[in-house]
Amino acid sequence: MRLRVKPFTQAWVDALKHVPEMGMVGTITVTRPGTGTRQYDVGTDTWVTTPDTVLYSGSARVQPIRSNVYRERPGDSTQVMAIRFSIPVANINDEIRFRDKVQVTASPLNETLLDYVFYVTDPLDSTNPIEKTFIYIFLYSLYL
Repeated sequence: MRLRVKPFTQAWVDALKHVPEMGMVGTITVTRPGTGTRQYDVGTDTWVTTPDTVLYSGSARVQPIRSNVYRERPGDSTQVMAIRFSIPVANINDEIRFRDKVQVTASPLNETLLDYVFYVTDPLDSTNPIEKTFIYIFLYSLYL
């Protein structure tokens, strides 16, 4: 089958965006830390908390893009892994920034991802997107 649209146009994006979306079997929620509030209500003697702002909640693909790399520092030796998150191109204008929090809320093929919280290190994108991507660098200590 030959695609009969000019590449890198909106028609091209519309014709191809379903392809990466077929691989988005998990779901994530992206929030901006520090945007919630916590106030004390004197009348009820309770704290009232509003959650951080949700920037995106929906389907996603979560994939490691390189294997662990050992990083040795005195007193803080760690393993570093880069992970790519991809979300549908319809969310291309969602402003995902450095340090935004990503939580995997469903991962039918790898439920261990639900145990981690990630923070964005590189909000990426290109001029010819058919999906929106951003990178998280996963650090964990060898000495717990």
